[in-house]
Amino acid sequence: SELCTSGNPATSNGISITVNPILPVSVSIATSVNNVCEGSSATFYATPANGGKTPSYQWNVNNMNAGTNSSTYSYEPLNNDTVKVIMTSSESCTSINPATSNSITMVIFPFPAKPSITVSNNTLTSTAPDGNQWYLGNNPIAGAINQHYIASENGYYSVMVTLNGCSSEMSDSTYMIITSVQSSDSYVNITVFPN
Repeated sequence: SELCTSGNPATSNGISITVNPILPVSVSIATSVNNVCEGSSATFYATPANGGKTPSYQWNVNNMNAGTNSSTYSYEPLNNDTVKVIMTSSESCTSINPATSNSITMVIFPFPAKPSITVSNNTLTSTAPDGNQWYLGNNPIAGAINQHYIASENGYYSVMVTLNGCSSEMSDSTYMIITSVQSSDSYVNITVFPN
């Protein structure tokens, strides 16, 4: 409202504004083995969405911090351990940051007890009712997976038990000498005299 002006009305310089979209942050985890034998290691892998160039990771086992700042985590789980990861994105315009992954509950199988063998005639019997694999020497016998096995040749026999992918120790070996009695009509008139 000045009276003595020039260039009135005046136009300002233009400012270009870039509006970045808000990026929803998420993370999911997976493992190649959900069921493992006791004492075995499991590795977990995080897959981030909108994590940026340098996301940070905090792994959790049973809601306790574990692991290092990495997209993978390995450890020896116990039965019913629950694993998840919390990822913080390095992007500037985000929502749901940090993000919490899905949880994976681990199932741990024990190793079967070392079996032992009992012998009756030519029949070998394992103390384990299921999961048997019979061996002759160091070689597995094809199809010999039952609790009982009828030996057909001389040699050292042993058995190993595998349940849920977990194998026992090999049993102590048992040496078998296969015996058989054949009858023949050609021996009908045999007489044995004392010496």
